[in-house]
Amino acid sequence: MSKETAFYPRLTALTDEWMDLFGYWAPLKVTDTLEEYRAVRETAGLMDFTMLRKVDLDGPGALELVNRVVTRDVSKLEPGQVAYGALCADDGKMVDDCTVMRRDAAGEHVRFCGANDRDYEIFSRLAAGTRAVVVANLLPEELLPMRAAIFARVASKGLAIVSGIPSDREGEVVSKLRARRWALVGCRRENGWTCVTLERA
Repeated sequence: MSKETAFYPRLTALTDEWMDLFGYWAPLKVTDTLEEYRAVRETAGLMDFTMLRKVDLDGPGALELVNRVVTRDVSKLEPGQVAYGALCADDGKMVDDCTVMRRDAAGEHVRFCGANDRDYEIFSRLAAGTRAVVVANLLPEELLPMRAAIFARVASKGLAIVSGIPSDREGEVVSKLRARRWALVGCRRENGWTCVTLERA
């Protein structure tokens, strides 16, 4: 039986086209497909990653470990930035497409988000050889408290979410967004990271 994500109550008012994705309800589309494509290309889009696998890697060398198996050079990311790429197995074959977020300047805290159960196994095996990197498999339920408070208003038009902001850079990031005509309507801080909800001013 499919579970509801934090987005589900809001999205049920906008669509009745659903599919099961890894045990969670996911909308096939919310508005018009072309309109959604244009929003992502020209303004902002929102994707619910509740059902995807999240793996946190913490410890000296975490970023280098991820960089060994992801096709994108994630060492170029600034703290709080996210990059899209592919996770590859030892034989060079693609295992999964993914996003990687650098969570600190030293590269000792990295979050990986993908859709394959093998992701965690690959990172655990690689980390076992380092004895310095700890790999944690985050379950969707463990992430819900932070999401539920922030995402309640997100599905309505004119809202955007910016996550993965180091708390010490929150003011700088929000100032830049305000200069681009976005107004802050919500903010959530957790473990040194900030997620803000914005509305087009």
